[in-house]
Amino acid sequence: MKASCAVLVLAVAAAGGLWVTMQQVGAPPGPEQPSSAAPSPREVAVAEVATVLFPTVLIRPGEVVAARRFRISPRSSGRLIRLSVRPGDRVAAGTEMALLSAPELEQALRQARAELDSAQAELIDAKADVERLTTLAKTKAISEDALRDTQVRRDRAQASVDAGEAAVSARSEDLAELTVRAPEDLIVLQRLREPGDLAGPALPVLEAESARETRFETWIPLRDTATLHRGMPIEIRFQGRDKPVLGQLSQIVSAADPITRTCKIEIALPSDAALISGEYGDAHILVGQSPISAIPSSALRMQAGVTGAFVLGQERKARYRTVRTGRRFESQVEILAGLVPGERVIVDPPAGLADGSRVEVRGP
Repeated sequence: MKASCAVLVLAVAAAGGLWVTMQQVGAPPGPEQPSSAAPSPREVAVAEVATVLFPTVLIRPGEVVAARRFRISPRSSGRLIRLSVRPGDRVAAGTEMALLSAPELEQALRQARAELDSAQAELIDAKADVERLTTLAKTKAISEDALRDTQVRRDRAQASVDAGEAAVSARSEDLAELTVRAPEDLIVLQRLREPGDLAGPALPVLEAESARETRFETWIPLRDTATLHRGMPIEIRFQGRDKPVLGQLSQIVSAADPITRTCKIEIALPSDAALISGEYGDAHILVGQSPISAIPSSALRMQAGVTGAFVLGQERKARYRTVRTGRRFESQVEILAGLVPGERVIVDPPAGLADGSRVEVRGP
């Protein structure tokens, strides 16, 4: 009984398998399904390779110097008794920097004052005599000659007083010149004398430079001076400073170095630049313009270590092309080879854009 049941089950299974096979073989073919969907175009912005006037910039190194330098000397000679400043000090205009002692000048001032006092006493006495004799002359008590002599004595006394006052003023000025003051805001560079030394008009005590005005000095080729003019703006970039400083050309020295064939130019710097003498930098001088082919620098891409750009090709496809670049100015870069004016390049190409990718131009 069990054996007959097993045979019946196998027969039924075999018949079912045969029916399924016949259904598959006889079934009509259905529609073919695509393996994958075509990618949609990438939206991009483009820029044209244009011919533009590119600035020709001459970059020349130079340094900051003070607009004025001083060797400070007292106008009167004497012995230095106090020197109040040291190298590196900033001194405001009118500040005492040094003091000298000159006993002979002090003695001359005392003598001048004594002579002035004597002349003033003589003048007072002469004026009193003139008033007294004038009254007597009205009553004919004295002669006109006596009155005239007294008036002459008064006038001479007045002249002596005037001379004495001038002498006292001159001696006082000489004595005041023993105090050396800063003629303007200065930076002290060097002490040339020390307390105890003699100093005078021919024996300066300090070397200093102006703290108000500075300039930038550099040398340029003689052939480029024809393109420069006084007052033109020049950008200067200093080492260790993030922002450039904008100066103005103030002087072109009309004398060339016979060996280097260069001449010096001076560039005035703004007072708020806070620059000090000795700072080095590079002057970027615009000496002309030249036509070049250029594209936005944002269109450049590096692939496998090679610089190139995606060009908008036929059938709206991006084609990667290697290029050779030159100078850069602001957001533009010069194209020396690889592109021609009129072609359009993709600006800021999106990530994943490859050669042959379909694109859709965004905007005009």
